[in-house]
Amino acid sequence: MSMLDSLAINALLGTRKQAFMALPIEGAVGALVDAIASTSAPDEARLLRVAAVLDICQQAGWVPPPAAEAAPPAAAPDTQALPPAALIPVLEQVFTEGFERLGHLSLLKLAGKNWRVPPHLLVDLLEKARRDAPLRSLLGPVLGERGRWLAAQNSLWQVQAIERSQLIDNDVWSFGSLDERVVYLSALRQRDPGTARSRLNAALKELDARERAALTRTFIDGLSADDEPLLEALCEDRSKEVRRAAVDLLARLPGSAYGQRMGERLAQCVSIAQAAGEAGGLKGLFKRLANVVAPEQQVHIEPPQTFFAAGKDDQLEDAVPGGEGLGQRAWWLFQVVSAAPLQWWSEHTGLAPEALVQVASRSDWDDALLRGWYQATVREGNVPWATALLERLEASGNRLARTVNRQPLFTLLPLAEQERYWLEIAAHASEHSGLGITELLALVNTSTPLDGQPSAAFCRRLLPYLRAWLVNPRAAYDVSLGEAMRSFAVVLPLELFSEAREGWPDSEALNNRHPREALAAWRQTLTLRETLQPLFD
Repeated sequence: MSMLDSLAINALLGTRKQAFMALPIEGAVGALVDAIASTSAPDEARLLRVAAVLDICQQAGWVPPPAAEAAPPAAAPDTQALPPAALIPVLEQVFTEGFERLGHLSLLKLAGKNWRVPPHLLVDLLEKARRDAPLRSLLGPVLGERGRWLAAQNSLWQVQAIERSQLIDNDVWSFGSLDERVVYLSALRQRDPGTARSRLNAALKELDARERAALTRTFIDGLSADDEPLLEALCEDRSKEVRRAAVDLLARLPGSAYGQRMGERLAQCVSIAQAAGEAGGLKGLFKRLANVVAPEQQVHIEPPQTFFAAGKDDQLEDAVPGGEGLGQRAWWLFQVVSAAPLQWWSEHTGLAPEALVQVASRSDWDDALLRGWYQATVREGNVPWATALLERLEASGNRLARTVNRQPLFTLLPLAEQERYWLEIAAHASEHSGLGITELLALVNTSTPLDGQPSAAFCRRLLPYLRAWLVNPRAAYDVSLGEAMRSFAVVLPLELFSEAREGWPDSEALNNRHPREALAAWRQTLTLRETLQPLFD
């Protein structure tokens, strides 16, 4: 790094954040720089004057003296073996030609064999890992000693790609960009949540609102009751974005005072009717049968007539946002339902999620309840609630499609359960109001574990829908179709490869480049997988 680069970093950070310091230069140029640095001018003026002197000197051919620092020691000898020679060019093709999921899977298999990444691929992979979170977690175990040494020479690579058990470069916290500091603090949270919490707390006064909000969100790693005091304090931050980040975390924290306050507000909206004394005869029999069949009818839901006391202190909003679609009291109900723990409902009503969604269907507050439960379910990852909501949403048609996205609910279910929903989506993919095949394949890709696969039965039933989609007029504008089919080809069971190569439309029927390129990517990925499989076995 040149001296001008060093000054540029100082200028970008600002002299209030990093004080200007004189540069260690000898000779006449050094004397001039020292004289400028020792004046009483403001830091920013002295920095710019020194930069001007160095710029003129460099234009005149001046070369600064060599650095006094010793060169870093060489990398330690590698203990991990390289992959077989036949595998290396195939890996190069995978990593350089954009086979993202296949690349991630290849790194996982390299780690399983205790092999390391070939040296000539290290720089590109370390650079990609800065923007690819899954790649970061997979790359560490296969870097080898040379890769770890190389990453340590660049603070960006060190924080982003080395295993998080390694030392973290603290300079990134002081001098890195916001994205780099977010990654740094996330890594520190996993190793030492208390130190990460103290570091953020000490820096809050120096951070702007965007920085405070982004760094607060890293508390999701290792979130515990120890974080509650700081998060409660951040609920009083002057920035709404920061306050929202804090309450989102408090809502995720089991047993938090915030969750208890939301439960108390929810209790103002939900009441359980006391069972009346049972009459005798046929009338009493019918009443007892009704209570057995539909005990949920005793649950009554009614939001209060006035806004919740101290609601704004917990970031509840009194006024309904423009275009929201809910009425005033429904808006209040929606907010507390979405923020309260789902456990509150079972504890206070004794009903299962399936029964509670039926309660909602018979109330005047159906949309507010379903939307609130949806947000709480996605936040908590609650499988029984996800199942109950999906069944209810399926019965409701498109009425809530604008405000309730079913896809996050799908990902909470076991893979076999998700496959049933996926096939229903595929059957309606040709309809303009539904998801297309590309969106469906993306859902399959993100829901399938890296080392897992959908069932062969599901994939066999999905293949005809893929073939039909290539000749669908909508596919002509589907710019992401190629990557979606490439990713699906990576998770396809090997036993289906023969079927997967047959039955596709002729090239003449594919009158647009997107379907043609998608089919080419599909075939190329299958060939690559067939090549890789025996090399890893």
